[in-house]
Amino acid sequence: MLILKTVGPDGEAEDQTAIPVAHAHALLDVCAGEVDHTRTTVPISEGQALVDEILRPCVLHLVTMEFASEEEAGAFRPPEWFGPEVTADPLYTN
Repeated sequence: MLILKTVGPDGEAEDQTAIPVAHAHALLDVCAGEVDHTRTTVPISEGQALVDEILRPCVLHLVTMEFASEEEAGAFRPPEWFGPEVTADPLYTN
């Protein structure tokens, strides 16, 4: 069983899902059972960005935007601090 705990504006939430044993072992191999993660909401003119900072097992900063429509997404021009687009990058999608 994989249990994800998050803390949001409405308090703590817990999501559970069954995963194959092999997946659980693979997760333990890369994170030794723990992941340190924070999420910050950053207001920008087009709405808000979610900035995820993963500190353990390795450092990763991920910025996520959600849009109401494909047109809105296509018109969006990210600020420079967003860094490169990785949505279709196999390194991040597999």
